[in-house]
Amino acid sequence: MSIRAGLVSFFLRRTIKKQMADLDDPVMLREKLSRAITRLPDNVRSDKIEVRGVPANWVYQENSDSRRVVLYLHGGGYVFGGYGSHGEIASKMASLINGKTLLLEYSLAPENPFPAAIEDALIAYRWLLEGGTNASDIVLAGDSAGGGLSVALLLQLKRAGLGLPRAVCLFSPWVDLTC
Repeated sequence: MSIRAGLVSFFLRRTIKKQMADLDDPVMLREKLSRAITRLPDNVRSDKIEVRGVPANWVYQENSDSRRVVLYLHGGGYVFGGYGSHGEIASKMASLINGKTLLLEYSLAPENPFPAAIEDALIAYRWLLEGGTNASDIVLAGDSAGGGLSVALLLQLKRAGLGLPRAVCLFSPWVDLTC
């Protein structure tokens, strides 16, 4: 293990894992974690919007090509996550394509059980298409649970006969929910 990995592991054991051990209620933990503040570079903008009732954030650099879009589905075990925890990666994804990232705040469990998250992701994808974004200009991305949700969305898109995104970028996707 590298020195950096050892330090990160030590930090996580002493802070995050300790806090999580004291909380049995995932909703309480989510509220605590949602106070995290994403610090974006000065040239990055973030606009809160609603996509047919689903909260989201456009994250983009000034003068970026608004036709290029990353639909980012955050990780967090379908219980946590959102702009506070994933805004920075959303800004990096936007920078990589010189476009915009739509960071979707999809419905979280336990208040919103399956298939709420998949339905929200499909709503956002259709919203992009109906707003004039070509499927060939969309990159679908997600980490952990968001990666699994991205795979589930791809299956829904195929079933619905909708155009598939140009690319899919998955970071350690949680695709086997049986563990």
